[in-house]
Amino acid sequence: MNFLLLHIILDINYIALKQHNKERALKGVSEILKAVEIIETTKGILANCFNNRSIDVEDAVQYFTTLQNNQIDYYITRNIKHYKFKNENLPILTPSQFLVLLKQNS
Repeated sequence: MNFLLLHIILDINYIALKQHNKERALKGVSEILKAVEIIETTKGILANCFNNRSIDVEDAVQYFTTLQNNQIDYYITRNIKHYKFKNENLPILTPSQFLVLLKQNS
């Protein structure tokens, strides 16, 4: 099963609206929602991320929300350098690294 944060769906919709029309964006988001589960963050995670000035809040909220979900094996991002706070229990991969890993495990 695939998991996404609500924030990511909103970003996808925003980008799709800028690149296409509203109808096509809505259709694309609708298809994504059929294939994923939305995971929620907690007030505690938000508070910790906003109170820690040494980290990028948006990246931290996404990562620590993902970390709390025991069903996720990898965190995939194009901005690995932003994740100096990473936890060894949730490896961070670029999309390219993840695709190589998938190919190796097929």
